Parts: sequence; C-alpha cells; structure tokens
Amino acid sequence: MGLMLARLGLGLACFLAGMSLLRHGLIHATSRRVKRLLARFASPPFAGAITGTFVTALIQSSSAVTVLVVGLVDAGILDLYQAFGIIIGANVGTTITAQLIAFDVAQLALPCVVLGATFILAACILRVLPLPGLDRACRASPELAGEIILGLGLLFGGMNIMTEAVGVVRDDPRLTGYLVAFGQSAFWGTVAGVIFTGIIQSSSATTAIVLAFARQGLLPLEGSMGLILGSNIGTCVTALLASLGTGATARKAALAHLMFNVFGVAIIFPFISQFGILVSLTSGDLPRQVANAHALFNLISAAIVLPWARRFVDIISLISGERG
Repeated sequence: MGLMLARLGLGLACFLAGMSLLRHGLIHATSRRVKRLLARFASPPFAGAITGTFVTALIQSSSAVTVLVVGLVDAGILDLYQAFGIIIGANVGTTITAQLIAFDVAQLALPCVVLGATFILAACILRVLPLPGLDRACRASPELAGEIILGLGLLFGGMNIMTEAVGVVRDDPRLTGYLVAFGQSAFWGTVAGVIFTGIIQSSSATTAIVLAFARQGLLPLEGSMGLILGSNIGTCVTALLASLGTGATARKAALAHLMFNVFGVAIIFPFISQFGILVSLTSGDLPRQVANAHALFNLISAAIVLPWARRFVDIISLISGERG
C-alpha cells in the first residue's frame, strides 16, 4: 500500500510538473497574443466563450485563464459580462487536456523528455555563444519549445506511472472493495472531487487520476463521473484565491466562475444515470468515456447558460449585493 501511494505521488508530481512546464512555455510563447485575444474578442458573451475555449485549449489551463480574467477585470480592461463569457469557454477548453491524456501515450513520454531536454540544452548553449546575428527572441524560442515538449513528456510519463501504480490495487481485495464501494456513489464521488481538486488546484490532475483508476477497471463510469463533476467545482478555488484583495467586480467574476460550475452540477446530477447512458454511447473504452463525460458536462452547461449569460451575471451581482 505504501509503495503504491509513493508511486502514485511520484506520478502525480511528474504530471503536475509537466503541466507547469507546458503552461509556462505556452504562456510565454503566446502571452501578448493571449491578452490581446481576451481583451479584443470577449464581447458579446458568445464570442467570449469561443475566445476562452481557444485560449484555454492553447495554454492547457482553465485556472490560468480564469486568474488572468480576474486580473483583467480588476484592471478595468474587461467588464463582468465579457469575463463571464471567457470563463464559460475556459471550462470547455480545459476538457482538451482530458481528451489528450485519455489516449495511451506512454510510449511517447521518453522521446518527448529527451527531445525537450535537447531543445533546452541547445537554448542554454545559444545563450552563451557570441552570435550577434541572433536576437533575443531567436535565442528564447528553442527554450520555450523545449519546455513545451518536455512538459508533454513529463505529463505522459506521470500518467503512465499513476496507471501502473494503481494497477497493484487489483491484487488487494480489501482495497479494491473500498474503492469500488466509494466509486459506486456519484454523490460522494462529487464531494471527493471538490475536496481533492480544491487542495491540489488542478482539475486536470484530478481527471488524470480518475482516468488512471478507470483504465485499471477500478472505478465504474458513474463514480468516475461524480469525481469529474466535483473537480469542476474544486478548480474554482484558484480563481477565488486570486480575487482576494481585488475590487468588487473582480470578486464577482470569481464568484460567477463558482456559481456557473455549481449550477452545471446541479442541473446534471439529478440525471446522472441518464447522462451515464449518453456517455456510454460515445465510446466502448472506459477512459475515453470519462474524458467524454468531462467534455459533455461542460458543453451542456455552456449551452444552457450562454443564452442567459447577462441575466446570470445580473443574478450574481444581486447575490453579491452590488450591481456591476
């Protein structure tokens, strides 16, 4: 048991390190474009949702996008209506990560790590060589490319380590029994998803762990969906923390993120069995079903809320006690 937990922790650490490197490389490679996109194409809310989806899929982090949106709102660059559209899109865009890690990409981990490290080493050499023809951007490009590729390698490797680690649970009937009992309850799965994601502040990491257990056949679809639903609420902790000390409008943007996800879970949860049947029709592979459940949940929530986005924001303003 201790060895399994240690390997699971190592896999999670590799996964989070990969996500961090991937995010850092992508954000620095596209930072100016990202801010320009968010500020320019955020109105009306439907356009903001498309922008939020695209940007989040690009930088692979809904938390980073929502934190950036809170900052832009606090700076007066975006209003609350524009911010809400981007937040809805960010929830949809983050499902790309789940779709990516649902593939069995363990064989790509080592080549990506080696190639990424090579790019970073080349960037370090270019930095010290006296080559006047190379500007600063050219010297930085290999390093950013290396971070992105190395990040993918660590992400894939961490996912593989976690999958192999939880595989040993199958040999312990007691642990398997507890896990299956826990996974049969969509409600407790949702609660666990909220708490765990709130602690590690990464819905993508939670999804990766759920996929690892599902790939080993240790979690059924309904329990997996509960954990996924909970992770969507738990990931709001990052934006809420980022809004501390900001203005009223920025705090309402973070609250809108939380309320949107709570509303989505409240809409889907009473029909979780029917939702599971729908998801099961999308694929015969359980990990792919889990990834598709993540995507469908966010798409359905967005489709329901977007036509009423302005009214939803007005309600958030009333709840907070101030219009804005």
